[in-house]
Amino acid sequence: MPTILLVDDQPLFRENLAEALEDHGFDVLQAEGATEAMEHCRSNPPDLLLLDIALPEMTGLELLQGIHSRSGMRRIPALFLTAFPREEYLEESHRLGASDFLVKSDISLQDLLHRIERRLDPSMGAATSASSLARRSPEEEGDEPRRHLRPALRRWRPAAPRPSMTRLFSLCCKPEVSAGEILHLVQLDAEMGDLLISAATSGPFRTEPRLRTAEEALTRIGIEDALHLLLTRTIIDLAGRGIPPRGDLVRLWAHAIASGLWAERLATTSAFPSPMSAFLAGLCSELPSVFSILALEEDYAEFRAQAWEDGESIQRYLAEVFETTPAHLALECTKSLELPEVVWKAVVDLQSGHAPISLWEPGPASRILEGASLLGLGSNQVWNPCVSIRTISCEESRWWREPEGLVHERAGIEASLHRLLEWEGVLPELSGPTRAIPSGQERRFLYLASATVFQPDPVASLLEGLGAVQILTDPVALGGNDDDVVRLAAVEPGTPLWNRILEVPRRVILLHRKHLPPDARLGPHVSIPLPATVALLEASLRPRG
Repeated sequence: MPTILLVDDQPLFRENLAEALEDHGFDVLQAEGATEAMEHCRSNPPDLLLLDIALPEMTGLELLQGIHSRSGMRRIPALFLTAFPREEYLEESHRLGASDFLVKSDISLQDLLHRIERRLDPSMGAATSASSLARRSPEEEGDEPRRHLRPALRRWRPAAPRPSMTRLFSLCCKPEVSAGEILHLVQLDAEMGDLLISAATSGPFRTEPRLRTAEEALTRIGIEDALHLLLTRTIIDLAGRGIPPRGDLVRLWAHAIASGLWAERLATTSAFPSPMSAFLAGLCSELPSVFSILALEEDYAEFRAQAWEDGESIQRYLAEVFETTPAHLALECTKSLELPEVVWKAVVDLQSGHAPISLWEPGPASRILEGASLLGLGSNQVWNPCVSIRTISCEESRWWREPEGLVHERAGIEASLHRLLEWEGVLPELSGPTRAIPSGQERRFLYLASATVFQPDPVASLLEGLGAVQILTDPVALGGNDDDVVRLAAVEPGTPLWNRILEVPRRVILLHRKHLPPDARLGPHVSIPLPATVALLEASLRPRG
């Protein structure tokens, strides 16, 4: 029975993968870091090494170099399995003789088993190499599909971070920031001081006389709002070189700010070193979309229209345009801005979790960013008709916070969002509320959500942006003879409420996350599995008799 040494510092991922490998006939030794891994190698040399890159004591690359330097271990084959495929890691792993550099978000368990078998039996790889060339999967092609990303990268170049910006990013990872530390930044970077002074006399403070010093402005604004302002403007400047007059980008940045504010409130010490670092991560979670829009330049409108027509999520669609994955796209963006490691790893982790594969286990930071993005859709107008939207169950909301607590937080977050958007210099092209889809005449909606759905959820917020919404608690209210109203219900198949709604003799749009049973008979009702894009919902929201 071949022995595999699996080294990964994420216990849940390591244990799940070890169990899967053992089910397929391997003896698996587990190690969390380099010290434990070296002890295993001394006492029971493995037949193959399966290493993560980011380890607590040293990198996986350094660990491999240390193992191969020992007598009798030089020829142990090694595979790297990482969440963060930085190009310099790939080059170094090849130099050290690692046979594969695999990305957790790109590879399935079946593909991993195939790679392991080929490394344990080199003759198998030689015998099958000729026949496999014509049918190589994207995972087996290494970096080849991603070459199409590089021409766009040459067209899009983020501004180089100034020393004051990287210091600002470091400050956001501290548990507490003092006024003196912010004023020291202002001394290093006059633009930051000008921004604070301008903000202190605009938006909520527009009736006050203009101030002369950044210290006076900081006293008026407060440390927390000042950090929000500086981080937001810095990221927008770095990523987009200012905001071009395009509605999608403006609304996208507004949603990114809303996601950052939610992430800050939902942050835990186990996921982020400070709430402000969570704000920065939430703000940067939309960078892949910003990058795609800017890199595509004039072609973006064409791709957006095609995604709308196909009902596809714009984030996933744009990644496919570059023939890459959302995770790799996120990595290309975040590493260019010299963001703190905890920030760019959380963003890449979030995008990796979108891949429907068995190897990936999203970390707590990315789970927080996922909730922040969903809740941000309820705090701000949906930025694009191709964005995905879904309900949030009460059970799911408890992962972040009790439903009552989330409802209580919403008012404060929306107030902070509006205050930031009103300040001069944040999003200067944003003028009033915008809608993802022109609504024409205002519509009327009847919306029934079961007791298991968190209220207000993003779907309810979307409907409020399109017309007048009446929230219902009884399926009987979905009846009636009014043909001008659109009826929707968020309810799961197989529940008593589902069966009651099917008895309503009217056309009702059923929003659900569980799959329909094979023998489902809906009659006049319309089924929409969630998540669904706004455009897909829009196609079913038109009133019918």
